[in-house]
Amino acid sequence: MVAASLFDVYRWCLAIVVGTYATIRLISFVFYWRVALDRPGRSEALARRYLMSLLVRSRFRRFFFDFLQIGVLAAVLVYLLLMHHGDGVGAAHGSS
Repeated sequence: MVAASLFDVYRWCLAIVVGTYATIRLISFVFYWRVALDRPGRSEALARRYLMSLLVRSRFRRFFFDFLQIGVLAAVLVYLLLMHHGDGVGAAHGSS
């Protein structure tokens, strides 16, 4: 059996609580905007049309380099974490 430290238990509990809270807030935010934009009226109709035009005009190409940068930074982070814990590339070659 693996012995968990107090920090590991705290980290997992915090991740569960924060993840649950963020999910609930996101669902309530989307529901609020759906209800707000479903109301009849000229200003709501303009807001609906504006949001739809923004969604139609957004293209993946505009954000490709941002996604690429996030991917590269995530790969570097994983590499550094593996090197830090001694399970990574440096430990495999015997130079730790």
